[in-house]
Amino acid sequence: MKIYPITYALPIALTLRSPEVGTAEGKPIQTWKKCVIFIGCFLSRELILFGIVAGGVFSVFTAIFYYMYGWPFLHETYLYHLTRRDIRHNFSPYFYMLYLTADSRGSQWLGLAAFLPQLILLLVASWTFHRDLAFSCFLNTAIFVSFNKVCTSQYFLWYLCLLPLVIPHLTLTVKQGLGLLLLWFAGQALWLAPAYFLEFEGYNTFVPIWLAGLLFLIVNCFILTQIITHYKPKPRPQRLKAE
Repeated sequence: MKIYPITYALPIALTLRSPEVGTAEGKPIQTWKKCVIFIGCFLSRELILFGIVAGGVFSVFTAIFYYMYGWPFLHETYLYHLTRRDIRHNFSPYFYMLYLTADSRGSQWLGLAAFLPQLILLLVASWTFHRDLAFSCFLNTAIFVSFNKVCTSQYFLWYLCLLPLVIPHLTLTVKQGLGLLLLWFAGQALWLAPAYFLEFEGYNTFVPIWLAGLLFLIVNCFILTQIITHYKPKPRPQRLKAE
């Protein structure tokens, strides 16, 4: 069980919130009233129920396994990811920085700072695309993986498994789709070549691997941009308003 789906919490909350109810038309609304209305939208019955069930299941299983295994469970399952630093088999553009600063005093703070661009992009994507929950979850997963400080090959499966929900709504031609697919594989091949010489031949290819990781990040960003540009969401059904 992976903890990365926590990135879906915001788009789910935005989807389940109540519709905003404003004042009479033509009358300006004070800023503090807008804030109250916005916060009040998150007090919907559906969202509260979802929060109780999701939070309850998470808390119960955490308590059970903490009782069985103690502190090692909490550390290996949750806390370890805050300070984790993988300097090999890592597509992340941060890996070389983490490798060079592994023994420095501020390495942990650098590792935490690496979460900031990831967090900002997740917030923007959630707010912009939450009306289509499947598409928002796909984007959040792809952003999380691409900008994570640890990114290995199996991480790609996390967003590829959601791609079938997105493909039917893309206006890309077959030629364009195949071109993006080949570009994605080419980015991986350029990274794997210097990684092979480092891992199996013992050559110092850290800089070429880092540059290949930066290029692969650019490739992923370009592909995501093309997917967003050519995505045509289905009409969202209107929620029934209470009388």
